[in-house]
Amino acid sequence: MRAWYRNAVQDFINEDTNSILGQLTTSSVDAGFTVEQPQNVSWQYEIAKLKRVLPTNLPCHIYFEFNIPRMGRRIDVVLLGPNLPYIFVIEFKVGASKFLTSDINQAHDYALELKNFHKGSHNSKIIPILVATESNNTDFKLEFAPDNVAKPICVGVNGLQEVISTFTFDGTIDGDSWENSSYEPTPTI
Repeated sequence: MRAWYRNAVQDFINEDTNSILGQLTTSSVDAGFTVEQPQNVSWQYEIAKLKRVLPTNLPCHIYFEFNIPRMGRRIDVVLLGPNLPYIFVIEFKVGASKFLTSDINQAHDYALELKNFHKGSHNSKIIPILVATESNNTDFKLEFAPDNVAKPICVGVNGLQEVISTFTFDGTIDGDSWENSSYEPTPTI
């Protein structure tokens, strides 16, 4: 599996936080990484906030530390909508109150990498979201480029809830197929 933790959003919300942290830590160690205290604190924060802001009836899958095929990078959180109409790429900056250009570019790069190198993401609309946890910003404007990758949205935690709540999700999704789809660069690269 490419993600260090994955689950349906409804099950994620109901799962014990220590269980989620245990899975993230085990996956990190299995991948050859040491979990330092700041990483553990970041995961705890992300889990707590996502459990608070995600609707309990959201028919999506959530992935923590999603490995982008062959790129050697991991996305903090991916929310995958049913029938693949939307993929949310969420990059947290815990303790940040400002949106730095380098952080905005990081979130955008992750979205582009999914779009261009992860076969299961080629036909989806991808929305990168940068969350500066100490920001109160809730304003956002959704703008898609011709490749269906949105301009990064920069919000605080409460803004994240507003972004996600603006979308309607219906249907079912095969998260396993999406997660395990192959490395296949798009022909336009």
